[in-house]
Amino acid sequence: MTKNTLGWLERRVALVWFTVLILAAGPLVSFAADVLTPMAVKTKTNGDVVAKIVDSAGSNVAAVDASGRVKVDASGVAVPITDNGASVTVDNAGTFPVQDSEKLADNAGFTDGTSKVGMCGFVFDEAAGTALTENDAAAARVDSKRAQVFVIEDATTRGQRASVSAGGAVKVDGSGATQPVSGTVSITGTVATTGGGATSPKSSAVSSSALAAGGNVTLNCTDITNGTTGTLAQMLVSSSVPLKAEMGTFTSSTLTTKAVAFSSAASPQVMWTPPLGYITRTGAASGNNFAVKVTNMDNANAADVYATCVWDEA
Repeated sequence: MTKNTLGWLERRVALVWFTVLILAAGPLVSFAADVLTPMAVKTKTNGDVVAKIVDSAGSNVAAVDASGRVKVDASGVAVPITDNGASVTVDNAGTFPVQDSEKLADNAGFTDGTSKVGMCGFVFDEAAGTALTENDAAAARVDSKRAQVFVIEDATTRGQRASVSAGGAVKVDGSGATQPVSGTVSITGTVATTGGGATSPKSSAVSSSALAAGGNVTLNCTDITNGTTGTLAQMLVSSSVPLKAEMGTFTSSTLTTKAVAFSSAASPQVMWTPPLGYITRTGAASGNNFAVKVTNMDNANAADVYATCVWDEA
């Protein structure tokens, strides 16, 4: 054996003894201030070295769960996601939740050209379901032709809505305004009318003889029945001479003139038909009636004068 061979063998023996010392005593080198410090190392039965993962300062230690998974927090850096292809497969049937930043808050303003809009759909549901209670959310409805179902509601009173009959007619109350009527109108059943036939028609004819030229006289028709209201329908005043007629209602010895008319010598009469319901007088104990003050307009001749009143009482 040569001298070189002996040196090589000595080095190999030393290396084997160094390896045995590592496995037996477990010397490990730790680095602190560039000082090499021998220390014991924990190993597994298969010879693997048991170690911990710490940060550069040596104070924070990585956690490993019971399944052997290391906890990772990548919140401080951007982490690329890829499956080495052109797309990433998403679990949960290809859907995942996203932030609803595209929505507008309740009562928020809409900005033209900026705020987003989206399509929406409705439910075809003709069968009545569970009734909703206050502040419940629900799907709106469409009919079989995809037209949206609406209700007509009062502009100020919530819940005050229009009614529709089984025949598709909308209930209408026309009492707030005059309604035009055209075409053929059919009336079925009992119809109440205002100002139609008389309830209790009355008439009275009165006169005065030889009314002097230029003179006047008040002609009072029969008193209106106590407790009723008389509505004047017509008054006729006539004579053989031209006359002036001041027509109206009479009470407490006072004539309240409602209309004035003159006749000519060729046609010495006046007929007054006031609008229905315009001239009324309430009956009392006595002295409440319709009357006319007649003036003889002839320059020389006296003449008889006549008055006829027609009214209804109710």
